[in-house]
Amino acid sequence: MPLHYARPRTQGNPSKGPAVFKHEPITGRVTISPAGTIHGMEIHENTAGKLLVIDGGYATHRAFHALSSSGLSRSDGAPIWALHGFFISLAKLVAMRQPTHLLVAMDAPGGCPARKNMLPRYKSNRTAPKPEFVSQATELALLLEESGVPVHTVPDWEADDIIASAAALAEASALSCEIFSADRDLYQTLSERVRIVRIDGTTLGPSDVFERYGCSPKRYIELAAMRGEAADCITGVPRVGEKTAAKVTSSFPSFESALDAASGLESVVPPKVAALIRDHADVVRRNIQVATLRTDLAVDLDRCALPLDEIRLTRALRKAELPAAASALANACG
Repeated sequence: MPLHYARPRTQGNPSKGPAVFKHEPITGRVTISPAGTIHGMEIHENTAGKLLVIDGGYATHRAFHALSSSGLSRSDGAPIWALHGFFISLAKLVAMRQPTHLLVAMDAPGGCPARKNMLPRYKSNRTAPKPEFVSQATELALLLEESGVPVHTVPDWEADDIIASAAALAEASALSCEIFSADRDLYQTLSERVRIVRIDGTTLGPSDVFERYGCSPKRYIELAAMRGEAADCITGVPRVGEKTAAKVTSSFPSFESALDAASGLESVVPPKVAALIRDHADVVRRNIQVATLRTDLAVDLDRCALPLDEIRLTRALRKAELPAAASALANACG
């Protein structure tokens, strides 16, 4: 039966804060405690189905950097620490979140031409990945397919677009959806049935976005469009930071309404800043377009249904010399 998780409670000494979800190098243990908790998370029965969507690029980068010091490699010398970390993390997430459906979303090779056409410098600040990362990321894509873990890539589109489309489909299919990612662009997908799972096992929903930014999840991209997004090489309005952008989004029902001559924008921000926002309105509009995710990409929910084929999964991961990951994931998803 699917389970719903409350926020984590501290195990042992409360002064140490909430339990943190961490990689466990080399070991493949997924601990399920008997007294109604998993990894310190309270569990409650919930009869509704749940789709767990993994941001594949984020999970791979996180595993690569978290376990790089282990130097874990195969018998032929090929590095596999990111592969091990990815599958161990996946097993832990499935054990904690207890989904009925699972999907790993991956970026298309070459990125998103549509966004690059709108903004040629889009993500141009990304440094070239290390060869050890490239080899493991390439193998991961093949290994997901071979092991039967549902994975989806759409030519010319990003993982975020797949995630947003999967979330929209899940809602339309009466499923709840949880997203494992650190990408703030995904805030626009949040609703009462769609939440983001964070590293520490807690979830983030619409009320969290409102508390932090003073706007609804769907308005967050307007805030980011004014502020800019350095990680994606998106510049916003000069002299407009997060606090100023938040004032605008919280004071008007839309960015366009804020530009209305009678809107009173000057009563919310200093006149010189209001003038800058009006002068850069087309920049903000373009940024909103760049950040808006597709919600209509095809996703086959039937293919995402759990359990996985345990024999196929175990065979593929053991062949890749990932026995701990094979045991952990088969236990969680089989």
